[in-house]
Amino acid sequence: MGLSNAIPRAEHENMLTQIGDKFALRVDASTEGATERLLKKGDHEGEPVYEMYYSSLTGMLVGGEIKKTGYGLRAGLRVDDGKDVYLVDFGVSDKQFKSVVSRFPNLDLTQPFTISLKVSKTKKTSKGKPVINLFVNQNGNDIDDYYVHWEKNGAGGFRAICLNGIPPVEKDEYGVFDFSGQDKFLLGKFKEFVETDHPTTPVSTSQVVPEEVLGDDPTLSTGGKQEAAQTPTDDPEDGLPF
Repeated sequence: MGLSNAIPRAEHENMLTQIGDKFALRVDASTEGATERLLKKGDHEGEPVYEMYYSSLTGMLVGGEIKKTGYGLRAGLRVDDGKDVYLVDFGVSDKQFKSVVSRFPNLDLTQPFTISLKVSKTKKTSKGKPVINLFVNQNGNDIDDYYVHWEKNGAGGFRAICLNGIPPVEKDEYGVFDFSGQDKFLLGKFKEFVETDHPTTPVSTSQVVPEEVLGDDPTLSTGGKQEAAQTPTDDPEDGLPF
């Protein structure tokens, strides 16, 4: 189990953030193989940080947290690879975060699982950048979305079938898709997960912000071992204050 390579690490908490199509672990400047990156936002704009990059993480899902930051609500998955516990950080409306949460009901929490990032070969964002997909695998099998099923329509495309209580995506008066209903639903499901005492999880590893911070309608922010992964394919602006 563990990250997609054996890593040296700094003394601070093992927090992984997503940088393009890689998970990034902040390390000391002296760490062999570390890549320098300049922060593009926040109080530390222009300052260098040093990171190791990985394409996947394997371990036990043992808890999580939701916290309010100056950059909106953030959600963290706690993954124990048998040696260390990693906090995988996402914005709560990030596509990759929703990909994980929507598969929770189909996971066996008594078994390790793998999350991995891959660049789409065909899809691009509205800004023309490659779409980064997150995949969830367990025991050699891809884990399906519990809430949305895609099926072909008569026009040769696909349509989404909403299942198990998730609301459909709406369109606003200008025809723009509105995902806020699904975002709120999945955040609620993650909050339920965080507040549950899982058999394999010490209670202390799960933390959640108070109800008054989430509110009724929270503002969501968008914000086996191998050799070290290469620099991320897409290097987005750093929206985090660290």
